[in-house]
Amino acid sequence: MLSFLSSRQAGLEDPLRFRRAESTRRILSLELNKDRDVERIHSSGVNTLDVEPIEGR
Repeated sequence: MLSFLSSRQAGLEDPLRFRRAESTRRILSLELNKDRDVERIHSSGVNTLDVEPIEGR
């Protein structure tokens, strides 16, 4: 990581590449909260979606 930062400072690495690498690292390090239970809201999957023509949502 430090070599990546130093090469970024020197202008050898693209800033977008650093942003993607850091975002990927943060996403992969996420974990679920072990103290909270996940509840199912729906007993079955959603089969259709209804879009309102006026608001488009």
